[in-house]
Amino acid sequence: MDFVEDANKNRIEKIYYQERKIKKGIILNSNDVVIVTLGSMTANSSFGSHKKAPELKRYLPSPAWSFWEKIAKGQSDFGSPEIFNNHINRSKWESFSITFNTPLFFDLMEKLTGNKAGTDGGSTFKNSNWKLSITLPHQPHFKNQPKNLQVCWGYGMAPSVKGNFVEKKMSECSGEEILAEICGHLNFEKYQKQIQASAICIPYMMPYITSQFSLRQEGDRPLIIPKSTNNLAFIGQFCEVPDGIVFTIEYSIRSAQMAVYSLLNIKKKIPAFYKGYHNLKHIYNAIKTIFR
Repeated sequence: MDFVEDANKNRIEKIYYQERKIKKGIILNSNDVVIVTLGSMTANSSFGSHKKAPELKRYLPSPAWSFWEKIAKGQSDFGSPEIFNNHINRSKWESFSITFNTPLFFDLMEKLTGNKAGTDGGSTFKNSNWKLSITLPHQPHFKNQPKNLQVCWGYGMAPSVKGNFVEKKMSECSGEEILAEICGHLNFEKYQKQIQASAICIPYMMPYITSQFSLRQEGDRPLIIPKSTNNLAFIGQFCEVPDGIVFTIEYSIRSAQMAVYSLLNIKKKIPAFYKGYHNLKHIYNAIKTIFR
């Protein structure tokens, strides 16, 4: 992006982009505004397969991150992308999806938990070395999903640790091995061969999925409307939304609301955050859970 000085602030005058390997540019009018999504939680993510572990793409460049790095050079109020994209060992997670062509696994889970699929927030295996959780959504989960198929999703927050039942790091495991670890935690070994025969588990490595939680200081996440500019706004998980909690859809939507309302001078009030942590009932339940 090219900037020009305008009323003691910087205004974006031109945007450069590439289409089919051809470099092009857009000249902005005086009343045009630019809204930029910073960073990416899912950049450089990679799929494995039922028989193969996913690759950790540690050093590959990412357009979303390199763009932020470029525009932040020499701009003190554009944030610090290196705080968020330079700690992959802390920010990576591994998720997985499982597709079953028989109802056995879902039936066993519903019997074990007492919850019908789609009626709870998921199950966390508290003794799991991989910090595993699994969620069974209401079926069918996808439009036009065949009636004989059931799908679920899960993740591991510590993929660099060896499993409790599989003697490998989660990041080195195929989908088949991840499913074996899940069966071990659920005491489904008796049914494991049947479950494996009916399932396809696809692992997915995400180097930056929790990067927005990185240790930071004031200014590392830029304001939605930088003070040095007059036609630019930042949105997404890596800009500053007071009282907001990242990793939520609400955070991204609210940042976009704030950007649009401010740049276009829309006189609408954005709803206040619900601060449930001030609710005495929630405080009581939290304390009770801590000492459970």
